Amino acid sequence: LLASERKNRAFISALPDLFLTMDREGRYIDIKTSNPAILIGDEKDLLGHSIAEVGLPPDLVTKMLDAISRALSGQDVVVIEYDLDVIEGRRHFEARIVRLAGEADLVLFIVRDTSAQHDMQKQLARSLREKETLLREIHHRVKNNMQIISSLLNLQSSFIEDEEIENILKDSQSRVKSMALVHEKLYQADDLAQINAAEYIRSLTTSMFHNYSVHPGVELILDVGD
Repeated sequence: LLASERKNRAFISALPDLFLTMDREGRYIDIKTSNPAILIGDEKDLLGHSIAEVGLPPDLVTKMLDAISRALSGQDVVVIEYDLDVIEGRRHFEARIVRLAGEADLVLFIVRDTSAQHDMQKQLARSLREKETLLREIHHRVKNNMQIISSLLNLQSSFIEDEEIENILKDSQSRVKSMALVHEKLYQADDLAQINAAEYIRSLTTSMFHNYSVHPGVELILDVGD
């Protein structure tokens, strides 16, 4: 037993985690950690008291009691995340809660400080939002530039009397519009990696009907997937 105890203590001291044994009411039964700075206070002030009595936020108390209930009801591993003010300051934690084998009303909280990973994820998410905003702005500006080119071609065609040259300018204008439409759809889309094909083709053909003054009796029927 002594040898086993020494091994367990060596194992726990080598880990950065906080090990909390609690009963059904959330009372601290045992506390083991190699880093007391991630506790909310002195170990002696916590033992024997419930999480509702030691100053934890009410919403966190509710979340922890719910996790204890789920673990005792048979769920293998319950995982929760939360922010908490501890001795080190404001930190982000991930806790895994399991029922202790052979104990009817005791659970083990394995709590890990994941502040660094959490901050990195927030930075990545912020960076991704910034890049998406930049891409949308690029598509928007490209679309505007192409619309200017299309307008210039349209303006130039109004001075052309040769029908063949006018048709060439009109074809060029339509090609520019079809590319501008791609950037417009990308700018408006929720996903910058793809365009709704049916919506794009509908907009494109409507524009072509308008540009080429298609006879009113001609009907457009689309059968195309998204």
